[in-house]
Amino acid sequence: MLVFVDDDTPLSHTYLAQALEIKDKWPMLGVWGSGSVIPEYELEPAEDLKDLMSFFAIRVADKPHWSNVYPCIEANPWGAGSCVRAKVADAYRRMTGDSSIWISGRKGSSRFSSEDIEIAWVACDIGLGMGLFPELSLTHLISKERVSREYILKIIEGWKASEILLAYKWKGHLPSSPLRPRGLLSFLKNMIVQKGINRHTYLARIRGTILARSIIAASRPKLSSHQAIQSHS
Repeated sequence: MLVFVDDDTPLSHTYLAQALEIKDKWPMLGVWGSGSVIPEYELEPAEDLKDLMSFFAIRVADKPHWSNVYPCIEANPWGAGSCVRAKVADAYRRMTGDSSIWISGRKGSSRFSSEDIEIAWVACDIGLGMGLFPELSLTHLISKERVSREYILKIIEGWKASEILLAYKWKGHLPSSPLRPRGLLSFLKNMIVQKGINRHTYLARIRGTILARSIIAASRPKLSSHQAIQSHS
């Protein structure tokens, strides 16, 4: 069993013992994690940003949730505290090695995410499941730099791009370009209707969509001139 921990997510002192207990009691689960992620802010977020704190994986479940069907956000562990059986980790390693779309976590200046969601989907794909347990408790230490508007909007942009990459990789879904004529009309309407932070988060999602589409386009095999003509005939 693997347990993922970040330097800003200290686990409760009983976390590992309870994780091992769940491993034995729930053999049908391939991935499980914290249903009780408590934030500890260095600086309280501004009032208009508080509803966006869920992007830091803040959650409090009142009971265990599990599923063997993806997507199931209510049962999908997020990031730190995730426990993964070795067979799931091995299946994930083999699958990612065969794919041209890489779903990565946040590192350096990158704000991509959803690798934790993909690992849970792999568990379901090989016949296991995923689960959340409130007794698995951890604290998320959130520095003052991370509650700035600019940082959170970058998180939202990366989350949106990652969501689209995941949907394309697993289901072949690709959203229409927001820059197409009809999309531009919708864009103008939203720019008029949306105000304040809602307008900024809308723009972050648009940027994430454009970024994801560019990554998908670059991952596709290049067609020769003859193949391109045939594909349009």
